[in-house]
Amino acid sequence: LAMMYYEGEGVPKDYNKGTEWFKKAASQNYALAQFMLGKVYEGNAYRAMGNEDSSSEEWFQKSTAWFKKSAEQGYAPAQLSLGYSYKLGDGIPRNKVKAFEWIQKSAKQGYAPAQDALGSNYSEGEGIPKDEIKAFEWTQKAADQGYIPAQNSLGSVYYYGWGGTQDFSQAAEWFKKAAEQGDSSAQNMLGYMYYSGEGVSQDYTQAIKRFQKVIEKDFSKNETTGMAQYYQGIMYDKGEGVRQNKAQAKEWFRKSCDSGNNNGCNRFIVLKQAGY
Repeated sequence: LAMMYYEGEGVPKDYNKGTEWFKKAASQNYALAQFMLGKVYEGNAYRAMGNEDSSSEEWFQKSTAWFKKSAEQGYAPAQLSLGYSYKLGDGIPRNKVKAFEWIQKSAKQGYAPAQDALGSNYSEGEGIPKDEIKAFEWTQKAADQGYIPAQNSLGSVYYYGWGGTQDFSQAAEWFKKAAEQGDSSAQNMLGYMYYSGEGVSQDYTQAIKRFQKVIEKDFSKNETTGMAQYYQGIMYDKGEGVRQNKAQAKEWFRKSCDSGNNNGCNRFIVLKQAGY
């Protein structure tokens, strides 16, 4: 019933009523409701922080208390959230060892976001000695479940050769898996690999297609969009996969610059000074 009020399914949306029903279920020791109530309070805490309201710490304390109740019943998402609370010191003293312990409990239940987080812990040596082999193993477990951030991470591991595992073909495979689930960062990397011919056969048409998907999906001005716009500009500038068009290239470089891409800014200036 609480979820119905939150999502407006069969009843008008009413967050206050939804919260009240979460409270009723949580007070009866229902782990999912305890976790959801914790998320409600966590959301309140972040909103208070955004408004520079001192009540944020009180909300974090409430959210962490409910995460703990749920986590102690073995609910994997709550165990991960409790781990993050310890990691960040939200409503509880910061403790990297306890953070690791709770994230590990969640990961061992097969919860993909926790497996990915545990991989990061091992990679960074947070609460545990650094171990690149275990980092890779846990990230792989999450990626095999289709968890997009883990697929992206594996793509980066193989692409950049972190831990001595450089393999462009494997990188392309993992970026493709994440891209097919709509991840713009992976889509960008896959586009670049088609452009450069790293790990895949060079294919300018595929590169343009991938970059265009990023641009069409994300209208905001950010690093990911800026990279896609920059390579669109490069390809129009050089006539790669499209008919050469310096004016179009300049326009893409301008958009890339507006999205914060410095290379786009530089290329825009060059074409503008050349009279395009």
